[in-house]
Order: sequence, then C-alpha cells, then structure tokens
Amino acid sequence: MADCVLLTNLLVTTSTVADQVVLTYTVPVGKTFSLDYFYVMCRSTAPPGNPNPVVFGEASLEHPPGTKLWTVDLVGNVAPREHGLTFPIPHQIPGGEVVRIVCTPAAATSFRWRVNLGGFLT
Repeated sequence: MADCVLLTNLLVTTSTVADQVVLTYTVPVGKTFSLDYFYVMCRSTAPPGNPNPVVFGEASLEHPPGTKLWTVDLVGNVAPREHGLTFPIPHQIPGGEVVRIVCTPAAATSFRWRVNLGGFLT
C-alpha cells in the first residue's frame, strides 16, 4: 500500500543569496518516493501596483541537493504565475535521499516563494 505525501512551504526572501531552500524532503529509509508533481510560485510582498514586469529570480528542483533537475526563471507583476511539472512517469527517489526546491532571488526585495510537492511512498 502506498502512502500519499503532500508538502507545501513558504519562504520570504530579502537577499540575492543563491539556492535558498524553500522546501526539503528526506525520503524515509526503506521506502521509495515517487515524485508526481511540484509547483513554484513567487510574488512581491509589496506589488508595484502597475503592469510592469518584475524579475523575481529562478527556482529549481534538485535531486540530490546541488543537482538541478529543472530550473525556471520567474517573471511576473501583480498576478503571479505558478510554474512546475507533473511527471507522466513519477521520478523515483530512494530511501535516505533528499529532494529539495531552491530559489535564487534576482533582487534584495521582499519576495514570497511558495512551493507544493507531491507523490507517494512505497
């Protein structure tokens, strides 16, 4: 029987430090995590109030940490967009290994990074 894993997290950034961790998940030893999907959204904590685009930075899915499997550049304005991936065949992550989502903000402005990640353990 598989156990469902649904995770979400929020990180507010105010610096341009690379690879700030938004979410980390360590697969329990003796299990395999089948990663079905993940999504990333970013918005300014103080939207500019105009339609001009805001460059937020980039977000990446890493497995193992430091190895980027997917990266996107995030640009938006008042209405942020969600980016992510649903795997047609789940990405398998063995027990004891770590998967994480990181961000590298483009400015030292206050940004909210929200992520969702889901799959199942067998």
